[in-house]
Amino acid sequence: MSENRAGDAGPEEEQPTAAAATNARRTPPPRRHWFFLAGVAFEIGLGGLALALSWLLGLSAATHLVADEQVPLSAPAALLGGSAAALPLLLALLVIDRHPPRALRAFRDEVEQIVTPLFRPLGLVPLAVLSLAAGWGEELLYRGLIQTGLQLAIGGLPGIVVGLSVASLAFGLSHFLSRTYALLAGLVGVYFGLLVLLSGQLLTALVAHAVYDFFALLYLTRRGSPRDRGRTAA
Repeated sequence: MSENRAGDAGPEEEQPTAAAATNARRTPPPRRHWFFLAGVAFEIGLGGLALALSWLLGLSAATHLVADEQVPLSAPAALLGGSAAALPLLLALLVIDRHPPRALRAFRDEVEQIVTPLFRPLGLVPLAVLSLAAGWGEELLYRGLIQTGLQLAIGGLPGIVVGLSVASLAFGLSHFLSRTYALLAGLVGVYFGLLVLLSGQLLTALVAHAVYDFFALLYLTRRGSPRDRGRTAA
């Protein structure tokens, strides 16, 4: 009798344990919330800082998202153009991740070991919100206040060159995980800066930045690791 009772108690004892494990998996760790909230607050803060400084310096035009608010197609064109402009960056990411040149293998591993784990616990909505916040805050600061601000302050071709160079350098240094990471980030900064110059509005670069960040993070956090995909470094 005692043996049967002990045998019957086993599954009943295991059931709460399994349920607790399931609940633990469903409950996001506090660190996930803090990382997400801190990231969004930081990026929004960058945008707020850019707006405040541009107003204080008399460069409010530098942080206007749309070139001419009287043209109704400006915003839709920027949304479409910015989304399309994110595609080459996403293609470059895919190539570097799947078939990296020898010089970029260390960069790919840095992304896998440092960047990806930070964002992997986040769901689709947090990733979208964080990407939008990054696009808004960083583009207002780097391509708005710094690049366009210097361009307006200096004027002419020198203003364009100095603004683009300083903004891209600052953007690369602000993403310094390694020299390669900072260099590639700086080149992406040049790309976003050229988008502003060619389109004439900041919103195009903002959209491209946000769309790229979202789909890049979605890809990096949802695909398997290089080892899981059976890739080997020569």
